[in-house]
Amino acid sequence: MTDYAAEQEMEIEALRAILMDDFKDIHSSESGLNTSSPCFQITISPQDDEADDTTNIPVQLGLIFSHTGKYPDEPPLLNVTSLRGIQTDDLKTLKEKLQQE
Repeated sequence: MTDYAAEQEMEIEALRAILMDDFKDIHSSESGLNTSSPCFQITISPQDDEADDTTNIPVQLGLIFSHTGKYPDEPPLLNVTSLRGIQTDDLKTLKEKLQQE
């Protein structure tokens, strides 16, 4: 029998360790997801190995997710939000692609 809660907890712990400041807890009311479960946001920014200055990032995406009760045997709930410079149509396309995966 799968201990879903333990697996989910270990995954969140690993994501926190790897992503550090780019990973945060958010309230379900700000997630855009239909859930009361814990929600999380990963900040995704383009990387330029040549640039030292991260203050001039033109676009930034928030990947929001929440585990379902049977995750990882079923997909997580997903949403995307523009943190900087991403158009609504592009967000819609990104979300559709994520749902397909």
